[in-house]
Amino acid sequence: MNNQTIDEFSKKMWDCIVIGAGPAGAIAARQIAKDNKEVLLVDKEIFPRVKVCGCCVNSSAVNALETAGLAHILEENGALPLCTIRLFNKKKNADLALPKSFSLSREKFDMALINAAVACGVKFLSGANAKVLSLDVLPAIQIQKDESAPVLRTKLVIIADGLSGKSLSLLPQFDPLIKGHSRFGASVILDRSPDYIEVGKIYMACGNGGYVGMVVLEDGRLNVAAALSHKFSRQFNGPGAAAVQLLTDNDLPIPKQLAKTHWTGTSLLTRTRLRVAGQRLFVIGDASGYAEPFTGEGIAWALWSGLSVSSLAIEGIKNWTPHLMKKWHYLQNNLVFCRTRCQIIALILRNNTLRSLLVNLCAALPMVVDPVVKIISGSNIIDQPFNRGWK
Repeated sequence: MNNQTIDEFSKKMWDCIVIGAGPAGAIAARQIAKDNKEVLLVDKEIFPRVKVCGCCVNSSAVNALETAGLAHILEENGALPLCTIRLFNKKKNADLALPKSFSLSREKFDMALINAAVACGVKFLSGANAKVLSLDVLPAIQIQKDESAPVLRTKLVIIADGLSGKSLSLLPQFDPLIKGHSRFGASVILDRSPDYIEVGKIYMACGNGGYVGMVVLEDGRLNVAAALSHKFSRQFNGPGAAAVQLLTDNDLPIPKQLAKTHWTGTSLLTRTRLRVAGQRLFVIGDASGYAEPFTGEGIAWALWSGLSVSSLAIEGIKNWTPHLMKKWHYLQNNLVFCRTRCQIIALILRNNTLRSLLVNLCAALPMVVDPVVKIISGSNIIDQPFNRGWK
């Protein structure tokens, strides 16, 4: 995307290096570059790339895009409006309205955010591994691509390399803590959605071993994403067969080739990082901690995290003080309540009795639907604390 070589990148002092070009990293890089800062965005993957994700841009994520002036990327990339999530539990199901939500493949969504960052002056380097070597007076970042591995200097580094990122592996004080009950994520995208899957609706089948969701993408493909326990996945010899079992248990038709198609998996999902800031360093998005998501919470957290850190980063580039580390820890703690709500939902959906009660209640008493949807879709949960933090 940029014509400079790594050697050329290493000859300058960067205002900010952002490691990880997902939603958190891309939007943070863009916001910082808009303040006329020299920003390098690095990712180990070649874009566009497929990502394990439910591909739901929920109302909180849409609010974040609107705040950044980027809501137009949804329409420009053909995002499909989502109107309903249908929650299945054995023989029962309930439809819950999804306000202001869309489905959009991560290939298009992530690429659109990167392009928006580049349009604001961000330099983007893909297919390159980045590792933080030290946090002395100025962070030292090693960028490895092909045969070269120069060390770059920057006034500030932002870590947005996701669940499985290794950019902080040389700094054990930043190691994440993984929850014992954590599930892993898995997904597959089928070339064509079957006719019985309605456009604009998320189908979510739940069971003790996990859940699996299905949604039609903007190009007619079917995105299937699941959160599964390792025990349940091993019982059925892999995530594909485990997803088929969940759909079967809920009397849902099975898309052709679902079990046989190659599934992509993640590390264990529910985790936290006790330290999310260091000397001239901020950790954001999934890299800072994660909770088992349902309808786009991960994307929303990433966007608001990237927006929130940008003002602190700009301040730190101009005049770094330890107070900025404390402030980022404070802002990140605002997420604890949001994640706790997601964990409560996870506990409900893992329990047969509570899951049945939830579905029956939603089906029989429509007046309880709105608050349930607000919790599940993230409406007015994530955006408010982050909005206060970054302005």
